[in-house]
Amino acid sequence: MYPISRHSQRLHLRELRPDDVEDMFAIYGDPRATEHMSFDPRTRQDVEGIVARSIASARPQTPARSTPWPSPTPETGG
Repeated sequence: MYPISRHSQRLHLRELRPDDVEDMFAIYGDPRATEHMSFDPRTRQDVEGIVARSIASARPQTPARSTPWPSPTPETGG
């Protein structure tokens, strides 16, 4: 189910939104915040791409085959 959202008294989790770029950049772009992470500080443009890709990959994918398998018929041996 998209979008995913979970809530409790102390925590609210939700999918990323395009307006989250500034908040993500505040962390990903800060050398102090990324000092012990596996990547160097990111630019705002980097973070825009990260957020966009995360949003795109979280959306439900359309199945490659949307029609059911054909039913057997006397002609096909079914």
